[in-house]
Amino acid sequence: MDILQLKNITKRFSATVALQNVSVALQEGTIHGVCGENGAGKSTLGKIIFGIHQPDIGKIIFKGKEVSIPNPHRALTIGISESFQETYFIPELSVAENIFLVDIPMRIGLPVISWKSMYSSTQELLDSLGMEIDVRSPMRKLSIAETVLVSIARAIHHKSDLIVLDEPTASFNFKEVENLFALMRILKKRGVTTLFISHKLGEILEITDKVTVLRDGKKIATVKTNKLNEEKLASMMCGRELSLYKKMQDYSQIGRPLLKVENLCGNNFIDVSFELYAGEILGIGGLMGSGKDELIRAIVDGSFHSGSIIRNGKRISIRSPNDSQKNGLGYVPPDRHLQGLIPMLSVRSNMYIRNPVGKPFLVNKRREKVLSKEFTDRILLKAPLGVEQVVSTLSGGNQQKVLISRVLASNNDVLILHEPTRGVDVGAKTEIHRLMTELAKEGRGILLCSSETEELVSLTNRVVVMRGGRIVGNFKGEAINEEEIVKSSLEG
Repeated sequence: MDILQLKNITKRFSATVALQNVSVALQEGTIHGVCGENGAGKSTLGKIIFGIHQPDIGKIIFKGKEVSIPNPHRALTIGISESFQETYFIPELSVAENIFLVDIPMRIGLPVISWKSMYSSTQELLDSLGMEIDVRSPMRKLSIAETVLVSIARAIHHKSDLIVLDEPTASFNFKEVENLFALMRILKKRGVTTLFISHKLGEILEITDKVTVLRDGKKIATVKTNKLNEEKLASMMCGRELSLYKKMQDYSQIGRPLLKVENLCGNNFIDVSFELYAGEILGIGGLMGSGKDELIRAIVDGSFHSGSIIRNGKRISIRSPNDSQKNGLGYVPPDRHLQGLIPMLSVRSNMYIRNPVGKPFLVNKRREKVLSKEFTDRILLKAPLGVEQVVSTLSGGNQQKVLISRVLASNNDVLILHEPTRGVDVGAKTEIHRLMTELAKEGRGILLCSSETEELVSLTNRVVVMRGGRIVGNFKGEAINEEEIVKSSLEG
């Protein structure tokens, strides 16, 4: 039986057609995947189901009846919940308070909150779902993964029959993905339907029963997952064959040391040492909390307590990101929204915001336009209006390409790429990987910090793995494989 039917859904945003005549049916008690490149219409589809957007054309049939979902409150009342990339909670309130926010239990006959009832009910709910989360903890103290799990617990509390999960694992490590999938399987056994929106092909293939593929706002197909593999799914998404996570050949000749880190100690890492050579991609892996993210930030902004950073044989002083930029360290941050781009500026302005072309107070915009087009052409940026297009109007994958183009425009020979393919689709990921290998061939040194083990295995010459703030594994060449990296991350 179909719990949800979307019939001929069309949605426009000004001149952009986000969805065109899309029809999808979700069977009760199944996990239904939706995948596609950035800008394919995946999130728009989820937001229409939850009432954030309204379709211009089409019908929504839920539990056999045609329904109108004008807002999220209506979605909740009929049995639809969500967990989008921007899951909303009140950070200062506890887990229990956020779950019971719209139906806080009161003492019988008194206008007083029954805290005991709220906490005990929340604890029972989390226990039944296998979640080890403190119900009294403020939401602001939870990890991203725990926040997603709480949003699902909130959906169960509201007795939702359908849960929409939009890119829930964007910032998860593999252990957190396992925990989420275990929870999704529990819900499936209970008869709850899940719409799982993701661009991560391996996850789609592992957890879903059926997959709907979108491309440029159109439905390409809905297929049983057991009939697919990554290559076939990727070609359906992109309309072309892609090489997915295949081990790269020796694409570079290792040259002189460009960067040396000696006995670096700081917040959540201690006594870290490594060298980065010209023509090399050096990977840094580890779970969330291993210290790898803090290490990268410290190298870029100088927030370490002791140790040395040596550049081209000379010790350098870094007190801010500007210092690292002046010393030839190009940096792509992990969060393009909070740390990278200014969304209302153009592609060109974002690329040259740190280093304008021309004299002080006299920017040569014409020259910037020519140069920025050269760099964006190299990384295959899709911007219909060219380099003067506002960045906020681009898809996530193309926004990430703008960040990488900024680093290319600075002509640094050391590139520090911190989760460079987070939140991008398989097509954009393939193009970013291609560019990285080209840059290594040109003799640049690339420090790649990634939570995706497959990315480390396929791209790097060497991988160091961190755990507990220290380097616990060092792999080279044929010794780089997923099993060894995962084992090194977990042992101890």
